[in-house]
Amino acid sequence: MAHQAHAIPWGVLSSNFKFTSKSQRHGGKTNLYPRRNAAQGKELMYFARGFAQAVEAMSRTEREKYPQSYDEVGPSDFLIDDVTEAKIRNTVRRARMANTRDYGHRGPCPVTYVHGCTCPISPEDRTILPWKVVDNMNQYPTYPSPHEDSPDLLNALLLHGQIDALLRIAAQPSANLEALWDPISYRGNTGFGELMRATLMSYICLNVSYLKPETYDATARAAYLAKEHRDPPTEPEDMDYRKTRGYVKMLRRCTDRSSYDVHLYPHREFYGIIPDKPPVSWGGWRDVVDLATQGANITQEYVPLKSDIPVITRYLQQKGLPHELAFDILDHAEYIPRRRLLIPGDPLHHENAEELRKYLKFCWKLLVSCNVLAEATGKKIHWVYEITRSIVDLWSADGLKTKRQNYDQISDQYLTICGRNGFSFI
Repeated sequence: MAHQAHAIPWGVLSSNFKFTSKSQRHGGKTNLYPRRNAAQGKELMYFARGFAQAVEAMSRTEREKYPQSYDEVGPSDFLIDDVTEAKIRNTVRRARMANTRDYGHRGPCPVTYVHGCTCPISPEDRTILPWKVVDNMNQYPTYPSPHEDSPDLLNALLLHGQIDALLRIAAQPSANLEALWDPISYRGNTGFGELMRATLMSYICLNVSYLKPETYDATARAAYLAKEHRDPPTEPEDMDYRKTRGYVKMLRRCTDRSSYDVHLYPHREFYGIIPDKPPVSWGGWRDVVDLATQGANITQEYVPLKSDIPVITRYLQQKGLPHELAFDILDHAEYIPRRRLLIPGDPLHHENAEELRKYLKFCWKLLVSCNVLAEATGKKIHWVYEITRSIVDLWSADGLKTKRQNYDQISDQYLTICGRNGFSFI
């Protein structure tokens, strides 16, 4: 069963697309292609609105868990308490270490401007200072020096579910979290808008793929191919969801290396991919002309599994090493657990079912958290637009009728949308 199936009409979305391998009509590309359904537009918009309503309803429930209002604090008072700081500390340190590298070369830390710095969260980071973002007519937002990694700090709080801290920050009159939704910056900062969009794309792609068992289950595949009327027939090995352009696009968006990429950490860990090339420019994930069949054939060096750690430490202890020394050896070997799937590279494998369930639950919670934060800024996320745009990015093709909606026609009650244009299917 797809995630949140009681609230989101996944079956309606899935039924409007069909897996086709090496489609002659579409230049030999493999993907989920739209069926020629007369009610397609209405059904896709029904899905988008149903999804939007589900997120908004869950957001209202989530918001009720926290105080309705927060007191204004002084300039040196902490907005991030000790408990929250401890939860996000390693993520922020990891991000700051990564951000000192520019195409493989170490640069200065964006906080201390010291080369090779691995500073933790400073007292100033925990005050209002990082959130006093000045949005200059939606051009280059400027940050109170030296807090140019404010978007990373915000994304770390979201990833760790620290909603109380975010609501407290958003309630401060001098905070401008709206500017961190889609910050335009010469440093390439990524705001929580892209965090939401990457998560949404992965969530939609996996749920729909799950409803196509013929693309990952041997028994369902055999039954499907036995009924297929195609000349030449589809080869069993080609009937694989990981070979679709939509899946490859999603995988690239969620795991590719980029500057300021805290928002990708949980996706890389789930998919078990560690990027090994320089950062790409924003939007590069859409260029998959040469990646049409790479989704199922991505070669990676071994990525440590979280469950490996107790096995390895137990083995080292059996060799007579003290418990503390075993962990020192793992640290020295840089054996960092960054994979969750037991069967790597195949999220829908039946042995990965439990991790898939946890990941989809995490994605859903993250989408809800983004919505709670957006409303705390006084704006809304245009969910219908974001959902339809994600569908277009994943499975757009001839037969998927779309109608562009100009950005200027969208109410200013919403946070900015990506690409200046929205889509409607009717």
